[in-house]
Amino acid sequence: MGEYLRKLKLNKSLELLSSSHSLTDIAMECGFSDQSHFIRCFKENIGITTLKYRNLLKNH
Repeated sequence: MGEYLRKLKLNKSLELLSSSHSLTDIAMECGFSDQSHFIRCFKENIGITTLKYRNLLKNH
């Protein structure tokens, strides 16, 4: 169940990362306890950091 919820949170964060919201705001909006936990979970599950993901979005 925890893995499923984490995937839902991360899927929502993928959408929000295309906006100009801060990482802290995105982490809170998606239900993570803090920005550090969000970034750590994102990298473990998506394979890149939130900053690299945002940079990829900007280049496309």
